[in-house]
Amino acid sequence: MLLRRKVEFGVAIFGSALLLGALTVSGGLPALPGRVFVLLTRKTALQTMAAVLFVGILSGVCRHYGILDRIVHNLKRVVRSPRANLMLVPAIVGLMPVAGGAVMSVPFVDTIAGEYDVPPERKSAINLVFRHAGMLLMPFSTTVMVALDILAPMGITYIDIASRTVVFVLLNLFFGYVFLLKGVPARLPAQPAGEEDKGGLLELLINLSPILSVVIVAFVFGTPIYLSVAVGILLAFLISDKKDFIKVMIKAANPRMLLTIAGINLMQGFIQDLDVVISQLTGFLGDGAGAVAAYALASVLLSFITGSSLTSLGIALPLLITLPQSHNMLAANTFLMFVAGYFGYYFSPLHLCQVLTLDYLKCGASRLYKEYRYYAASLLVAALAA
Repeated sequence: MLLRRKVEFGVAIFGSALLLGALTVSGGLPALPGRVFVLLTRKTALQTMAAVLFVGILSGVCRHYGILDRIVHNLKRVVRSPRANLMLVPAIVGLMPVAGGAVMSVPFVDTIAGEYDVPPERKSAINLVFRHAGMLLMPFSTTVMVALDILAPMGITYIDIASRTVVFVLLNLFFGYVFLLKGVPARLPAQPAGEEDKGGLLELLINLSPILSVVIVAFVFGTPIYLSVAVGILLAFLISDKKDFIKVMIKAANPRMLLTIAGINLMQGFIQDLDVVISQLTGFLGDGAGAVAAYALASVLLSFITGSSLTSLGIALPLLITLPQSHNMLAANTFLMFVAGYFGYYFSPLHLCQVLTLDYLKCGASRLYKEYRYYAASLLVAALAA
């Protein structure tokens, strides 16, 4: 309702979260400020806000000093396929499990796809699909790591999960390619003899270093994402002309983004406070196929209304493992919860990557959902096939 009245998204989500908290927090209104303080000062909340703030700064710095333009130029020379580049860039950025990380790849997608008159809603879909397609398969994905932590006592391993999600991920990529990349050339014309850029690969790696360093530092050394992004900002400084760098950093920081993230953190926290009620309700469903279906539906709904698949997995998986089932059936049901949570999370209006992508491209959500109509249907087919 607030968004329809043109209220700023950050204000709308923060205000809606406060309303939810006022209606549900234990202790009533007097306890609300304390609960808000607790939720916003959680280590995970602070790290997410710091990470997204730093990602915004890194993205702004790379844009200002032409690093993004150089990467696009290098990619064209090294990878002579605009379609491949539109898939690769979001996928590379997707290696970083940071909320709102799609804001780093959207400038690339905007530049490459803009050369072929791709509309903003399709640019948004391209950026979001290829950033998230592999999230259920990557072993360092937050979703996968949380699930393995919950399921470890039941003997479920990464192979149990990956062997079922790989088909879904590959079909996801295939349908994204078919429905979203039409109109973009599969390959550029060959360069004239003597004009090959032999140093293109080295230049590409140098210009990609601020982004690649985030992935390497985070996963090789186990550094928190916000500190890894800080390393990326330092490398961006080293390969830029360094003029007015601090001023550019300050200008790139987006306080509206912090309000949005704070609101989403509050919304997720207040909903997680209701997990006992949800558990009691689902406890009446028995231990058969009906219970599994109910947990899957709950996963879709919880992910959709929170914009986070972790919320649904954190509730559905602990309930799922209480059911009597074989190892193979548990693995299959886990995949069902994964896909259900993915659907709700991916298409949620609170999905931070979607919010930031639409904001960057100045595109309305209704246009994006209309663009999704064929892709979403095919994604359902992919889930059934897997």
